[in-house]
Amino acid sequence: MLAARYPGTTIWAPADTPEGHVSSTHTYGAGDSLPAGIRASDVSRLGELVLYLPSHKAVAFGDVVLDGVRLLPDSWLRNDMTKQDVADALRPLLDEEIQLVLLTHGGPVGDGARAKLQSALEV
Repeated sequence: MLAARYPGTTIWAPADTPEGHVSSTHTYGAGDSLPAGIRASDVSRLGELVLYLPSHKAVAFGDVVLDGVRLLPDSWLRNDMTKQDVADALRPLLDEEIQLVLLTHGGPVGDGARAKLQSALEV
């Protein structure tokens, strides 16, 4: 574990992370104050938080936005959700200055990052 190797390390995880998935020193939820001015936004009813890192003008996604800056496949949606629900939940991010999109499923996107995200949200 990272924290055991580096004393004093803090590890932040969403408060609703299932027990045993991540050993954390701090938890957070949507709207909480995080280090470096990072802001967490809720992704509708999907149980995922998206992080906006103002110092890097970056948005970090887990599973809702994938490689090529596209929304998750329909098979990943909960039964009561649509891609429109996800797009509506993410649309307020477009009010931020976005120069970088960080993806868990795919590499970072710099060139045209905001435009690509905006295009992905047009469902």
